[in-house]
Amino acid sequence: MQMKKGWKIFWTVIISLTGAGVVFCIIALCLGVTFSQFEKAYPNGIGIIRKDYVSFEEDWDDDDDDDEPEETENVVSGETFSSVENLKLDISASEVQIKTGTDDKIHVDDSRMKTENAVQKRLSDDRKTLEITTKMRSSFDFKNVRNVKGTLVIYLPRDYKFDQVDMEYGAATAEIDGLNAKSLKIESGASGCTIKNADIEELDVETGAGSLDFYGTVEKEVDIDCGAGSVTLNLEGKVEDYNYELDSSAGSVEIGEDIDLGGLSTEKSINNGSKRTIEISNGAGSVEIRFH
Repeated sequence: MQMKKGWKIFWTVIISLTGAGVVFCIIALCLGVTFSQFEKAYPNGIGIIRKDYVSFEEDWDDDDDDDEPEETENVVSGETFSSVENLKLDISASEVQIKTGTDDKIHVDDSRMKTENAVQKRLSDDRKTLEITTKMRSSFDFKNVRNVKGTLVIYLPRDYKFDQVDMEYGAATAEIDGLNAKSLKIESGASGCTIKNADIEELDVETGAGSLDFYGTVEKEVDIDCGAGSVTLNLEGKVEDYNYELDSSAGSVEIGEDIDLGGLSTEKSINNGSKRTIEISNGAGSVEIRFH
């Protein structure tokens, strides 16, 4: 009888916890949080066994064949590049800095990374796209858990303009100064990103629980999808330079001094007769656009 009573208590607790979890998930979905945003906020999973991790011991061999990329013909060992039209960054956990260099080459400096061989640099077949990624490793032994840490610095030629820049950050932080591109796409998980002196034609931002502070010019379109994080744009010009398509679930949207959306499920369209449009979809986050 005591055993049956124990199992009854056990299953009652399990069902109660499951029910509570379902309720919290429903609340999160109602607030605008999506599964893709959760994945971006925690790109490597939660717990000891993490997504895209490989285990290793103290005598880890970095030349192990199992750790090599499937396609190695385009893996670049050098740190200087030229004639690159597109840049792709996939950073799991570290600090990234993009600065203006002193010559006409793109320099990738990973000497400040604290994890050996953590950065991979790869050129596309036509050598027009440079992809930079960081790897993360951990061990089942708590004493040997190691994550990619340190600072990755990328130096760009002055006034260098990309066709397309794609940035995806997990738990990383980014400080960018002097970025010019026809198209800039930012996917941010739980990271913080600051971009200064930027000249962009089209800006696409998707953030989960992270933050973005942008200072510069956007000549055409702006598309912001904010989950539970914060996005602040400091743009050159004035409010009337753009049309607006605004949708905010439970967060806040502030544009200039006169446009303020708050509360639940607020939508607003503003047509200023402009050729440029700012589109904002906000869940439970905060979006602010300032003009100067």
